[in-house]
Amino acid sequence: MSNFFWKRERTIEQLMDQYLEEMRTCLDLFKDAVCTMLEDSTSQAAADLVLQVDQAESRCDELRRQIEMELYGKALMPESRGDLLGLIEALDKVPNWAEEMAYDIHLQRVVFPQTLHKHFCTLVEKNVQCVHVLYEAASAIFKDIDVVFTLAQTIRQIENEIDDLEHQLIREVFDIEERLSYQNLLHRTIRGICDISDKAQNVAERLTVLAAKRQI
Repeated sequence: MSNFFWKRERTIEQLMDQYLEEMRTCLDLFKDAVCTMLEDSTSQAAADLVLQVDQAESRCDELRRQIEMELYGKALMPESRGDLLGLIEALDKVPNWAEEMAYDIHLQRVVFPQTLHKHFCTLVEKNVQCVHVLYEAASAIFKDIDVVFTLAQTIRQIENEIDDLEHQLIREVFDIEERLSYQNLLHRTIRGICDISDKAQNVAERLTVLAAKRQI
């Protein structure tokens, strides 16, 4: 971390490390929660996991606020401060959205077609995999700038795979013999899950800009 442009701001660096760990934890819990709700969204196990997602997201919010306070309190150049603030704001959209999706699926008591359980779980796992690579990329910008570009490309590749899975699953949803309102609910759920990787890719693009600035 010490090689980056805010190398003397060790407190900020440590808080960013903690934030990234909590973000990854939040998304892992999200995966467990959704895959549990595929079987029964009304179960106590599902409720417990949704609560854990909420708690992890709250810890992310608290760390984000601490980082923002540190940034405003340090004598950083305006551009450097703005870059970091933009990064943490973009990062925070990922656990925020995961928490919202877990809550919505649980609140609506979504019943998933048994034949599509595996496909839904695969879609969730791919989105969480995308966030795991984002975790590595965001960590690398403090440690190894050159790795950021490679990891950002990996995120784009995973996002392309997710797009294919999303389109296939949507087609399968509308092929089942169910009422249109139910199909639309599943459609919105699929789109919502895939918004996670979209947000991760947005952060990855921001990271590549930061990495490019570092190389100038």
